[in-house]
Amino acid sequence: MKKLLVVLVSLSMVVGILGIAGCGTTTPTVYTINDMGSGKLTPTQEANLRTIDNAISTYNAETNKYPTNISQLVPNYMKQIPIDEKKGVYFLKTVNGKPVAAVKF
Repeated sequence: MKKLLVVLVSLSMVVGILGIAGCGTTTPTVYTINDMGSGKLTPTQEANLRTIDNAISTYNAETNKYPTNISQLVPNYMKQIPIDEKKGVYFLKTVNGKPVAAVKF
């Protein structure tokens, strides 16, 4: 019985520590091209979103459809997927039925 109590107390301490540390409980923050000028994005992030958005428009103009994945834009419409300065990940998010440039971190 004493061992069970020690195990339960230890387990509750581990769960508490993980909760405080936020392990696995954080939701990524997502910003789209619609957030430009809001002060939430750095100038580089805004430029990257603009580049992706331009690539989406060119892709659509040439194929008469929208890309479903950002990798469809490389290398014909962008050299590479931008690397975010804050370790974010660029991707396409659907807004009102159309893809828009987005970054999450």
